[in-house]
Amino acid sequence: MNRVSCWITFLLLLATGCATTPAWHPLAELDAALVITPGEREMEKCLSDGLCLGTEFRKEFQGEVTTVRRKLRELGARCKDGKLFDRNGRELYFYWVPDCAVQRTEEQLKMEADTEHRQLKELERRYHVIHMYHVVRPCYARTVWLQTSRHGQRTG
Repeated sequence: MNRVSCWITFLLLLATGCATTPAWHPLAELDAALVITPGEREMEKCLSDGLCLGTEFRKEFQGEVTTVRRKLRELGARCKDGKLFDRNGRELYFYWVPDCAVQRTEEQLKMEADTEHRQLKELERRYHVIHMYHVVRPCYARTVWLQTSRHGQRTG
């Protein structure tokens, strides 16, 4: 083969290869879950103690697992004066739904449920409340730990 044929073959292969490769996309478009924007870093400073962008929770008792970051993106949240607001300007409140069963009398349970319901209604009047259910129920995790803590063997 002469030099011209080699160059033509090379150029054809190069053009074909370039035509079949996907168009270049910025990293944020390829995997937005990995890129934390400066705005999100600023929002993380506005989160209450114990929460960070990666904190996982369930939207419903047995619902899908999400993160605080995904929920903030979903709500179009922004940070202003150390507080978080949704896209409509309503302040956000992250509420961990209690789900730990402790033995109590029926009367105690009713009183606690009424008090919690009243407090939650007050919060919902003032804030956009985000109900957060634990991914691993804390009481279950504690029970399993207690059961396995004796000499490394499960007792129950």
